[in-house]
Amino acid sequence: MEESIEIPISYKGEEIIFLGIIVSTGYNYSIKVDINGLTVTFEPDEERHYRIMIDPLQANTHKYDLELLKCIASALEVQE
Repeated sequence: MEESIEIPISYKGEEIIFLGIIVSTGYNYSIKVDINGLTVTFEPDEERHYRIMIDPLQANTHKYDLELLKCIASALEVQE
C-alpha cells in the first residue's frame, strides 16, 4: 500500500504544496513527486539527505528547475 505525504515549500515568494507518494522497497523507501508532469524520485542516503533522481528519458523531454528540486529535498529532510 502506498502512502502519500504533502510537501509544503516556499519558493520564489510562493507557497507551494507538492504531493509525494512513499514507495517502500524492503527496508528502504523513496518518495515520488510529480512536478509539472515530470516524475522525480527522492531517495534518502546514509546521512538522511535526499538524492534527486530523474529518468533520463524524462529529463531529455521535460524542463526542470534544479533549485526547486533542491528546495523540495530540503523540505523532506526537515519533515523527518
